[in-house]
Amino acid sequence: MSDSFPNPTDSNTSIEQQPIPSKPATVQKVSGIKLIERGLKTGGLTEWDDAAVAAAKCIASYPTSTPKVVSLLANHFSISEHEVSKQLELQGEQRVEGYRFEEALNFLASGVAADFSIDEILPGHLAHVIDESCTASNVDWKSSVFLLLAVTSSLTGNRVVCVSPRSHKPISLMTMVLNCGDSSANKDITSDKYMDPMKGQATLSLLQRDAELAEAKKLQDSDQRKAEEIRITKNRKDVLCQALSFSAESLVFEVSNRAANGGFHIHQREGSDFLACERWGSGQSQNSSGPGLLRKTLMEAWDGPLTGEYIRQNSDKCASFRGQSMSLTLNCQMRFVPEIVDFDEDGLGWTSRLLVVLAQELDTGISPKKRRGIDPISEYITERLIPFTQAIQPRKTNQVSPTGFVMDYVQLELDPWSGAEDRYESFCTETKEEVKQAEARGVEPAYLSFLKKTPVRIMKFASLLHIFQTLEGKQIPKSEKVHDYQTYAPSCDANAELMKDGCITLETFERAIKLELIARNQYQVVADLCRTAPAKRNERKEVGENLTLAGILLDKLKRYGEINERQFKDKVKSKKLSRPQVTACIEQLVSQGNIIRKAVPGKPSTVLSFNRDLRN
Repeated sequence: MSDSFPNPTDSNTSIEQQPIPSKPATVQKVSGIKLIERGLKTGGLTEWDDAAVAAAKCIASYPTSTPKVVSLLANHFSISEHEVSKQLELQGEQRVEGYRFEEALNFLASGVAADFSIDEILPGHLAHVIDESCTASNVDWKSSVFLLLAVTSSLTGNRVVCVSPRSHKPISLMTMVLNCGDSSANKDITSDKYMDPMKGQATLSLLQRDAELAEAKKLQDSDQRKAEEIRITKNRKDVLCQALSFSAESLVFEVSNRAANGGFHIHQREGSDFLACERWGSGQSQNSSGPGLLRKTLMEAWDGPLTGEYIRQNSDKCASFRGQSMSLTLNCQMRFVPEIVDFDEDGLGWTSRLLVVLAQELDTGISPKKRRGIDPISEYITERLIPFTQAIQPRKTNQVSPTGFVMDYVQLELDPWSGAEDRYESFCTETKEEVKQAEARGVEPAYLSFLKKTPVRIMKFASLLHIFQTLEGKQIPKSEKVHDYQTYAPSCDANAELMKDGCITLETFERAIKLELIARNQYQVVADLCRTAPAKRNERKEVGENLTLAGILLDKLKRYGEINERQFKDKVKSKKLSRPQVTACIEQLVSQGNIIRKAVPGKPSTVLSFNRDLRN
């Protein structure tokens, strides 16, 4: 037998000599009632508010202790148990409401600070142009920058795409902007600076197309003439869509008739009913199980060049895409924004692809300055941006696209040698970690969906900023007039200039990060305003109802002349208008001087008479 274990029968190791393990000391739990008693005795709960809070917590944890807690407080503060019970019940309700507000506040994501100047976002000359224009118009520059992104993406189309270090799939520069603001927020003043040059480009393109069709009609061979007419019709170069009303199907045909890899821009000065076409035709409403054809096409265009077909039984109604792009800008009043954007959930992925920005004045006390000549932004777009982007032509390269065909577009990438790729990875990783922590807390799901699009969106920003940087200092002299239109042509190879110096540098990407932070900040600003909008509308509605009541009382008093107050109240009260409401309204009108009240001599009654209208 092994000697490792002691023998219980051995005298040297008797049971009596073996140590008995000590019993752990029990921890005395102090009940909530004991804590309240101690606090009342020691002076820790001398104030009623403190004692009521402690009592409410005790009752919430131990409901059976309610009678004893009530008795303790009643005896200590010398008040009735009924009053104590009433106060504790109120305290409990406040505590429940406090939990609800705490839960609501915890639902919000952390605020994004984006206090950048325009010089930190855009290259020097362009920043000066926008700053000069916005200062003259007395508007904030953020709307102008976002509209510029959308206009540039539609002018370049998919002749320029980008790829991220994480994927080799071409990313379209397509951008969708919702320019939000109340009436007279200068939304149209800002957007017109961009749309006027776009209208000029569209008009010139249509004139050139008509001239080409006229030449095609001169062809003698009918088959050749028909083929040429189809070629011209299917390769339209006008970018701006100026339709006031359209169906989703017609929009698909319009896009498919643009040139391969061409751009298409939808703009509406009043975009509140933009999704109306999804409520009829083949579309669905926003509250249906999925997006309609309009949003589905826009979401596909946001992800990459449009491909595939729109198939119908009638072959004349079929359409096929050839890498075209679509961009969108809408001016929308705040009350209609929730009908277009889902800030609560974004289950369709539509909101996360939109850029929302608040249009606002710089200083409401300063009126816009009058300018002579063309606005600097319109001049920049007409003389520099449009000529440069139209000079980017499809050109076959020695690279092969993911489809296996030779790449005939400019593909922008981050310059790995400048550190742009590493910065991209670090920023996307930071965003991913932020999303992960926010999801664990259950914060705004729609905003988190917006953050998840950062890897794609920031590449769009970086690529568009790269185009602006490429334009800096380029010579774009005036050429001969075409149809009385002032034309300009860059004196350089636009395709080569975009690919020069290793594409997108670290400096440009840092600008893109700041632009991304501004986009997040504007999302939160607009989302918060949309949450409070229904309450403000209800408040205004209530004000309107009260004004209507006051007007009715004054009109009736005009007809009655001088009348006994009691009789007047009996005449005007109804099922929808209670006597207390009438009394309160009369008191206010008397205090403001709209109604004169006089006592009847020798009688305990008063008479009322009309004095002046509400606005006088």
